[in-house]
Amino acid sequence: MMSGIRLAQYTNHAGGLYNQGQLLQARIEEMMSSGLADDILFYYWDNENSISQWDIPVALLNTVKQTDVDPNGDRMHPIYVLQGAYNTARVHANAGVIDVSVPMSEVQ
Repeated sequence: MMSGIRLAQYTNHAGGLYNQGQLLQARIEEMMSSGLADDILFYYWDNENSISQWDIPVALLNTVKQTDVDPNGDRMHPIYVLQGAYNTARVHANAGVIDVSVPMSEVQ
């Protein structure tokens, strides 16, 4: 079974692990070292509740990009973002923060 790793608890100020970049990095490293990387499909960030934030979510997403790499340093899993506000998907994609995004209007 493949899994999506939820990031909102790290990126949303109301999340219990908000701005805990070192903990996020340690958990990713633990998954990688325990052989679970093959079971990860993507990292998932539901940005609906934190659309006004930028610096902390970007820093945490960069932590994912720097940590979730193979032995050659190539990224292993994409970051998928569900956007709740018009045009934020495009803003994040153009800034290179995310890999895949779907606006809420397209979610069935």
